[in-house]
Amino acid sequence: MNKKLQKWILYVIKKNNNSVGFPIIKNKVELNYWGRDKIPEHSSPLITHELMLLEKEEKIVKDERPDGMYYTILPDGHRSFDNWFKKSWHFILYDKNNIYSLLALLLSFTALIVSILR
Repeated sequence: MNKKLQKWILYVIKKNNNSVGFPIIKNKVELNYWGRDKIPEHSSPLITHELMLLEKEEKIVKDERPDGMYYTILPDGHRSFDNWFKKSWHFILYDKNNIYSLLALLLSFTALIVSILR
């Protein structure tokens, strides 16, 4: 899993009205990620693999159309461009396991304060 390559893929999809075909993704990512002179011969399978991983992480969705494969960015994909503060609050507040942990900590601190004051 190459996070930098995934970030470039998400950036290309985001800049092209949130939905773009595979050839455009391939061309722009090759030029921006590897450069014009250093494009490896096996770049297409690498990009396809990263697209499948992004789809598995539910950051993009693949849409088969008559004129080819299109990829559309989802809200989780947009969230990867947020700053660290916004990402951390989203992780803390919207991940259900973290909410239960925060509620347990709050309850334990409240019980500790009540037991000290009595």
